[in-house]
Amino acid sequence: LCALMDGKSLEDALRYGNAVAALKMTMPGDLALVTHDEVERLMSQPTEGIVR
Repeated sequence: LCALMDGKSLEDALRYGNAVAALKMTMPGDLALVTHDEVERLMSQPTEGIVR
């Protein structure tokens, strides 16, 4: 929703949400404490293979 409110397309918003979820799965606990910069950095990496 945040990406949609920022004027992103539906496709970009879905990609952003997927990146947030992927980052969250790398952290213990219930809260997704990720920054916009972390999400953007993950999204800018190649999508083939394992991204760490």
